[in-house]
Amino acid sequence: MSDPPSDPPPPSSPEHLRMVLARIVLALGVAAALSSRQLVEAAANRPYGPGRSALVALATGLHEEATAWQLDVPDRVVRAASGRPAPIGSRIPSRSPLPAPERPATAAVDEAPKPLAGVASDGPLRPAGRDPSGAPSGPEVTVSAPQTPAATRPGSQPTGTGGRLVTPLAKLRVWAGGDSLGEYVGNQLLHPIADPASVDVELDYRISTGLTRPDYFDWPARLADVIAGADPPEALVFMVGGNDNQPMEGPDGVLETATRAWYEEYRRRVSVVMDIAGAGGAQLFWIGLPPMRDGTRNEIAVHVNDLIEQEAAIRPNVTFLDIEVLFAGPDGTYSPNIADPEGRQRLARAPDGVHITYVGSTWVADRVWAAVRDRWRFGHDLSEAGRPPAPVAESQPR
Repeated sequence: MSDPPSDPPPPSSPEHLRMVLARIVLALGVAAALSSRQLVEAAANRPYGPGRSALVALATGLHEEATAWQLDVPDRVVRAASGRPAPIGSRIPSRSPLPAPERPATAAVDEAPKPLAGVASDGPLRPAGRDPSGAPSGPEVTVSAPQTPAATRPGSQPTGTGGRLVTPLAKLRVWAGGDSLGEYVGNQLLHPIADPASVDVELDYRISTGLTRPDYFDWPARLADVIAGADPPEALVFMVGGNDNQPMEGPDGVLETATRAWYEEYRRRVSVVMDIAGAGGAQLFWIGLPPMRDGTRNEIAVHVNDLIEQEAAIRPNVTFLDIEVLFAGPDGTYSPNIADPEGRQRLARAPDGVHITYVGSTWVADRVWAAVRDRWRFGHDLSEAGRPPAPVAESQPR
């Protein structure tokens, strides 16, 4: 004869309280695991300090475990249902900072850069702009010629003038990476845009990363590893900056956002990334930032775009892709809705005012793919994706 079931402990007993607490802890743990990606992003957005470092390490560890047990599947489903592509091949930021690489000796600065227009030496950012001719308002920098002749670099010549012949038996190797902005575009390149018969695309993005926080993730070190691989990419597609509106650590301490010293250090980090790509013989396609809804964030993005464009202009292996015109409204400023070439209003920006929607990311990927095709010779007819083309608009002064 079996024993009768035991009665549950009374509500006021210590056993009942321990049972309730255990269930609460379990529920919180499951909830945290299901939203682990958001926890990583929230931790990464905190200011510098020991508390942030501890939270990033804790959230990243939780996310790694959640991914290993496939508890992030609901998050991927929600992303796909909301129009944001599910992450493909994402890698979680390392909790151990990678060693910073030495800057390759591919270019030497002959003149120290001057401060960008509207940037005080010890104060906040002031409104940016371009002169009436449309030229960038930032400094001019003279740089000595690269040690390696441009003509010897793979892909340094446009189609029909010496670029490598790309065929299904000799596919073009493309690496696409960056922060979550780069994730959106990279997902489009991975399948819908780039011709799979002629291109192999590796997607390598890290959420909540950029150039300001190598303590969280070191992009120059990562790119140096990519270039040093056994089968390095010939084209690098890179997009970061959505998370870079924050202080960064310089040689003499923490640099406050949008000061002259901050921009000088950011420029140096941009040049390091570009020189790493050049040292590996790869063509780098650097995607600029779109207009931002927040005014201060937008001013920073404008200046960052200017300095990236200036550094790209003095390196034959770098192409700067200005996408501001794709996402500017009728008055040239931020707009969530953009008219496509057929006149239809399309939601091009995410609710946060920073990210780009699925539709908008196809426009950027189209522009990237067009730039890639101009650099190499393709030995077969390219298939058409059959999607609406990117919007065409007149360039707006900024």
